[in-house]
Amino acid sequence: MTHFVEVILPLNLANSFSYRISEREASFIQPGHRVTVPFGKTSVYTGIALETHKEHPRGYRVKDIEEILDVEPIVTEQQLELWKWIADYYMCSLGMVMKASLPSTLLLESENYLQYNPEVVLDYDDLKPREAELLAIMESKGTLQVRQAARLMQRKSVLKLVARLVDLGAISTLQVVKEKYKVKVQKYVMLDPHYSDEDNLSNLLEQLSKGAHKQRDLLMHLFTLSARTQGPVRSSMLLKEAKAGRGSLDKLVQMGVVVEQEIEVDRIAAYGKQPKSVKALSKAQSEALEQIEEGFKELKPVLLHGITGSGKTEIYVELIKRTFAKGKSALYLLPEIALTTQLIERLKVYFADQVLVYHSKMSLQERTEMYYRMLNPPGDKPTVLMGARSCVLLPIRDLGLIIVDEEHEASYKQFDPAPRYNARDTAVVLATQRKVPIVLGSATPAIETYHAARQGRYKLVELLERFNDAQHPEVKLINLKKAHFKKQMKGNLSQELIDAMEREFIQGKQVLILQNRRGFAPLLECNTCGNASECPNCDVGLTYHKFSQHLRCHYCGYSISRPIYCAVCHSTDLDAKGVGTQQIEQEVQKLFPDRKIARMDLDTTRGKHNYQRLITGVERGEIDCLVGTQMLAKGLDFKNVTLVGVINADQMLFFPDFRATERSFQLLTQVSGRAGRAQDLGEVLIQTYNPDHPVLQEVKTLDYARMFQREMREREQYAYPPFTRMIRVELKHMDYDITKKAADWIATGLRNGLSDDVIGPAQPGISRVRNRFVWQVVIKLSRKRNQKASKFLIRRLIKSFEAVGMFKKVRQSVDVDAY
Repeated sequence: MTHFVEVILPLNLANSFSYRISEREASFIQPGHRVTVPFGKTSVYTGIALETHKEHPRGYRVKDIEEILDVEPIVTEQQLELWKWIADYYMCSLGMVMKASLPSTLLLESENYLQYNPEVVLDYDDLKPREAELLAIMESKGTLQVRQAARLMQRKSVLKLVARLVDLGAISTLQVVKEKYKVKVQKYVMLDPHYSDEDNLSNLLEQLSKGAHKQRDLLMHLFTLSARTQGPVRSSMLLKEAKAGRGSLDKLVQMGVVVEQEIEVDRIAAYGKQPKSVKALSKAQSEALEQIEEGFKELKPVLLHGITGSGKTEIYVELIKRTFAKGKSALYLLPEIALTTQLIERLKVYFADQVLVYHSKMSLQERTEMYYRMLNPPGDKPTVLMGARSCVLLPIRDLGLIIVDEEHEASYKQFDPAPRYNARDTAVVLATQRKVPIVLGSATPAIETYHAARQGRYKLVELLERFNDAQHPEVKLINLKKAHFKKQMKGNLSQELIDAMEREFIQGKQVLILQNRRGFAPLLECNTCGNASECPNCDVGLTYHKFSQHLRCHYCGYSISRPIYCAVCHSTDLDAKGVGTQQIEQEVQKLFPDRKIARMDLDTTRGKHNYQRLITGVERGEIDCLVGTQMLAKGLDFKNVTLVGVINADQMLFFPDFRATERSFQLLTQVSGRAGRAQDLGEVLIQTYNPDHPVLQEVKTLDYARMFQREMREREQYAYPPFTRMIRVELKHMDYDITKKAADWIATGLRNGLSDDVIGPAQPGISRVRNRFVWQVVIKLSRKRNQKASKFLIRRLIKSFEAVGMFKKVRQSVDVDAY
């Protein structure tokens, strides 16, 4: 009987595909094995085996698999179970979940190669000039990649020329699958065993002393380092210590004095420190810990609502310690890499080399090695894996605990590309599937999470006092209207904020300044005609970056040099409008020229180690004032920071989003919590034109309960989450009319099936991105409505939509829990 294997392809396809396999292959292949399979006319892809079966598929011609790539499956059955839930709940394909879950080095790619055929001899005079040029290149090279041939011919594409020469038989195409992942190797050097004999070594040193002084010096350094490392010495370290050139080492190798060899090394370096014992918990922390354990026994997710500085991390450390004692590993999710960087240092004090890290700043090779390490952990020591949202998709063996820190953060939601999953919610599902305890921690929980805890679906544990009896920071609101009227402003900083900064600097303290907009200014405007520079690809102004003297679009990356004159009226009177972090950094530096001012935003943290440098600089006291965006509020712990200033709270409060007030409260409360985390009393100065706004009053009194009650009343009135679930269908196309018609078509179809639960179509605030017009239709699903039935209707409608000829090139995406 014929056997088949169901394969997930790394493509945005609704279904998996069946491929023919032999009986022997059927007995070997397990779910999670990688297999290379043909798809389409010429392409070869790496897929993941889902299951084997004997039912002949219908509707397409079944092909054979190319080969099996692994001895053991690289995807676990628990991962596949989670993949299926993500694909079903977030309405995306299994292939897109697969692409998000696996490092791209494990997804082999097919590349077209060209091969010269010497048996077919063509007359160059019968060919067109370009065809003759390509044939001459192939004759000299023999085998060549298509893109390499294009590069040699200085053309973007040579596919037409290739097709012509293939038809003539002069060249043929090869489909080659290349493995991207390579193990990391380093060169090590050691003394040749022949010279372990003392007489031979003495003769050698005497010979080198006569004329080869550099080689003798290098050899002496090798003896010293070998004694220190008790083994082979890395070649680069030897040359650095001896301050010698590569030629001296090569000479010793040629003489047979030393042996140099490549050794495979682990990219994930161990910390190599002895762990310290966990700090004693306070009475409040101990009580919270016992309540958490009670929640675990009830098999409920636990929400730890602990105010900023209450010592939630110490509770997490104790939970991890108890998990390790059971021989289980832990998963520690964080919203930002910046927070990951600092917490690594804190956790490795307790757990040393048992702390592992995974995030997007790591190289592909490092991520691949981490994936394999989690799949097949070396030794029997449990580990704690720390990282951002993608960690939840890794194959963690013996999982015993999940911690989601700062669970309220929007960073846990993946918005683009698919799968558009929320790592917090996915972690809760993972905990349920694996039957492991989970803790969600935050000083300002998401409304939905706190509502679930109030309803009893989650266990609520509250920690409402700061660790070590530290005092809450004093929050003051600075009325910008009055400050401007009394001429107490210096640029964008009020005199009260400047005086407070000077006072803290004199006392040797540090300051954080929040301005939640990067760049120097949001736009560059002509004072004569009012024209502002706009992105040609998006309906958004270009942000002015003064230090690089460029205008840049933060949506598509378009960039131009700062213009000298206005493009409309040719006036040279151009002025930067609005405020960004660069401008605040410059103003603070002018006010305090003797102080070290640094900036933390997307522009200054692009490099792999830039987060670490900034955080270390603050911790060591090398930075007096750190200006930044919302990155500053992500749970960072700076003992010497006693003052936090917020330049303008209003730009967050009046953002056109139903979550604007909730997120404003969270951001302002979180950034306020960075002040006075040790024994010194902290101070927070918030500049605003609306000091009587309810959110600012709630931040001033740190009254989360009041904010929660107000938000719940408004959301129930207007049918927003947690009283409904929201799904957004987004449509993009380069033609405005086609996009509008597509949105109308979708909205009409949804209304026919879901009645009044459909809003739109409407254009978002930025209605064109990357030369594509954007329209959206929002669906509000009541909690009482059958969610699966509603999603089935949406899927069926999208399938019908894709079959309409006019809409074939319209890009559509579905975002579940789109908020």
